[in-house]
Amino acid sequence: MTAVDPFPDRSNYQGPDPTLAALDRIFRAGINAHLRENLGVQTELDYELLSYEVHQQWKAQEGGFIRPQIGSMDDLRYGMVLNPHMRVCISHGYFDLVTPYFSSDRLVEHMKLDASLRDNLQVQHYPGGHMFYTWAASRKAFYKDIEKLYREAV
Repeated sequence: MTAVDPFPDRSNYQGPDPTLAALDRIFRAGINAHLRENLGVQTELDYELLSYEVHQQWKAQEGGFIRPQIGSMDDLRYGMVLNPHMRVCISHGYFDLVTPYFSSDRLVEHMKLDASLRDNLQVQHYPGGHMFYTWAASRKAFYKDIEKLYREAV
């Protein structure tokens, strides 16, 4: 997805994320309709995919809700050792600039997961960006891969 920079005279890009701006309304409308029409949720509140107002209020404080970034691979390895039946699938779009797929590949390789558990961890890549499932072919491939993961786990 591409967009024209609304403020080309500024050193930092200050426009909305072109992907979120294009897809937010679609997902938000679908989720709100599903909540009310299918699930029967009665509320005056609307579901928001992302709230920039809420995001602006978050503060990183020691011991608070938001912590500085920490690694999670040790926790994942520990959890998989405690539950050897746990299956994990890490999925990415090839063109994801938020969470680059190669970083997960690298972290998984450095995880030093016991050989008996290695087959329980999969890393899948699909054409698309951060929300690769917005591409029909990627969404269908992801569905098949996850369906297979669940079938093998049973």
